[in-house]
Amino acid sequence: MATIHGKGGMVYLQGSGANATKLGEAKSWAISIDRDLSEDGALEDTWVTQLSGLLKWSGSITGNFDTAETSPFDAAIATATKKFYLYPVAGTTANYYYGNGWPKLSVDAGMGGTATFTLDFDGDGQLARN
Repeated sequence: MATIHGKGGMVYLQGSGANATKLGEAKSWAISIDRDLSEDGALEDTWVTQLSGLLKWSGSITGNFDTAETSPFDAAIATATKKFYLYPVAGTTANYYYGNGWPKLSVDAGMGGTATFTLDFDGDGQLARN
């Protein structure tokens, strides 16, 4: 895979049904991988040292708010985690990131422009790459 331009990405999100569907109005997505760290310093140490704990991930999806596209709302009010599929390049569907997460939805609709949504999510389990 080569360096890419962000314009070619694609997002699938599980809403109220069993299958994930494409978010046609998505404009961007981001993921962040982190880990829990525990300090393990001793009295005479000069520098902090740490032990690596569990991995964790989070992310976000932003886009134009479309009242016909209900999966962001359905995912945000669900009582179970939802599936995410994040494609860097829509034409190369063999390369993508996926996992389950707990989504949080916010919508911004003001007089100054296009109404937008942001779907922030905390990962639940592994973030995988295909």
